[in-house]
Amino acid sequence: MIKVVNVLDAKRRNINLKHTRDGIYYFHDYYPTRYRRISDEDIELRQKIWQYKDIETTEVVMDFTEEMMEALTHIVDKCKYRNIGLVAVPPSKTYKSSAVRMSIRLLYKWYEMNITKRMYKCNKKVYDFGELLTRQSDISTSHRGRRATYEEQMESIRCSKDNLNKYNMAFIILDDVTTTGTSMDVCRDILIEHGCPEDAIYRIAIARTV
Repeated sequence: MIKVVNVLDAKRRNINLKHTRDGIYYFHDYYPTRYRRISDEDIELRQKIWQYKDIETTEVVMDFTEEMMEALTHIVDKCKYRNIGLVAVPPSKTYKSSAVRMSIRLLYKWYEMNITKRMYKCNKKVYDFGELLTRQSDISTSHRGRRATYEEQMESIRCSKDNLNKYNMAFIILDDVTTTGTSMDVCRDILIEHGCPEDAIYRIAIARTV
């Protein structure tokens, strides 16, 4: 497991923040291996995302986490909530480590070290809710065959806290790659079921599958 280090190396990025018609924010287009004719830059990005998913290098984790922080700053700047809880979409397998949870730990550490305010000009208070949602049973994924349905995903994820409205905060759901958006929809709906106001939920993915 890579340690959360080098937080002082964080730097501002000029990311191109986009969003789907369903309101999921993302900043990269991801081309799966079935795409043969793509640029060298797109191939390099695909490899970096694989490395991130498998938590292979500190540099890749830092790179994408910095972009997450930049996106987060853009989104919550005009948010009415002072406190921001960061939530990870659970991995599809119960045994798999989560790079997104590692990024959330980094983001929380940056807040504690005042990097969030000093370098990113973000005045919100950041909380680590990376373990709020956990996978209770494995689900299938598209690159392994059949993609899990909304209902299967709902049955496989558990929320560890009730009455989320008592925290008086916005929750940002973070994921590495979104394809149909089902996983993020499920996570959003579970948070709503556990008391979070719908207008207090934002969703950010590193990339969206083309």
